Amino acid sequence: MAHGNAQDSNAVSINPLPVVYSTPETGFAFGASVIASAYLNLDSINNRQSSTQMAFVFTTKKQILLYIPFKVYLNKLNQFHEGEFGFFKYNYAFYGLGNDSKEEDREIYQVTYPRVEYVFYKQKQDFLFFGGGMRTDNFSQLIYEDNGQLKDKTINGTQGGLFYALSLNFRADKRNDVFFPTEGYSLESMIEQAGLFSGSDYKGMGMLVDFAYYKSIFKKSVVAFNAGVESYDNRYPFYKKAKLGGTRRLRGLISGRYRDNAALYFQNEWRIALAKRFYAAGFIGLGAVYNTEEEFPSNRWHNAVGMGLRYQMFKQNKLNVRFDVAYSEKNTQFYVTFGEAF
Repeated sequence: MAHGNAQDSNAVSINPLPVVYSTPETGFAFGASVIASAYLNLDSINNRQSSTQMAFVFTTKKQILLYIPFKVYLNKLNQFHEGEFGFFKYNYAFYGLGNDSKEEDREIYQVTYPRVEYVFYKQKQDFLFFGGGMRTDNFSQLIYEDNGQLKDKTINGTQGGLFYALSLNFRADKRNDVFFPTEGYSLESMIEQAGLFSGSDYKGMGMLVDFAYYKSIFKKSVVAFNAGVESYDNRYPFYKKAKLGGTRRLRGLISGRYRDNAALYFQNEWRIALAKRFYAAGFIGLGAVYNTEEEFPSNRWHNAVGMGLRYQMFKQNKLNVRFDVAYSEKNTQFYVTFGEAF
């Protein structure tokens, strides 16, 4: 953890940035983003950096993304607040459920929804956090392809509606930096109940455990390891089930390429310092999804490999811009985003 005496002020760093990218689902996307970060309550011995982002993106396929993720450490009060507020009109890829879903079954569906996610943690000791949270999406205006699996609405969740879940959360955080750790570990766990009270269109239980470990080796390189498991019961809508792919979990697979009731994954990354603010990275990943415990581990595993470049855009912190190229199952994916995958 970064120590308070290493910082000399409570000054907020505010950095506006353009947003430009292209994907098959969105077409060209463009917009603007503002990232703010600060060390709060500098009298704390174990001070952590708070951050938030506001982004607005519009795509040539008439999609809209407005999101505000945040992580706020009130160190003097021993509190940690994390979450996201958002509104999305977006296209998603769906290949079916299960570990053997086929590439040729890919379809695109569009949905409009607001999102609210929030977790409150109370710090116990210098690295242990206990708390509770909630997350909710309200799916509406769903548009499906005529010849896809989702059109007949036999898969749970295709009817849309309100999903909310309440959770108990635990986190152990011994990282020496929240943006670009070089030593330490973090462990995050969550157990949730969906539709505990009236109002939700879905019920069920879910859990998540995610572990990351970081170790400096040689002089200017870091080895990072990440493993996790998550599981949800059959009553969850398809879009809230466990999945592989995306910018953080098995890069090389499109987000949601494989999804089912449960997922298990492992990732390794080697980060090497280059000149000034530049880093290089190489990474591999392995994962599988499955429907029941009896089905696993007989299912086949999916793997991904890739490399990337990091640039520390802001002198005030180690929040990097990440450029990655990853390969998996005869597909190559490109990523440009902020922050490390884990």
